[in-house]
Amino acid sequence: MNQNIPPADKIRRLPWVMETSGFKRTAIWRHEKEGDFPKRVRLGSRNIGWRESEILAWVASREAVGAAN
Repeated sequence: MNQNIPPADKIRRLPWVMETSGFKRTAIWRHEKEGDFPKRVRLGSRNIGWRESEILAWVASREAVGAAN
């Protein structure tokens, strides 16, 4: 097994993203539209998700902004 291959990034659904970000559905979509939130990934015709690593990085960046103020 090659140790240089990163593990697969999990695709998380809306309930996890809402809990992790602290935003409700509408706020997530508004921030996404404004370019201030990670873009969703289309999983099918009616299913979407977000990459866990992108959501966690976004939360960390928001925490850093809050700590600087």
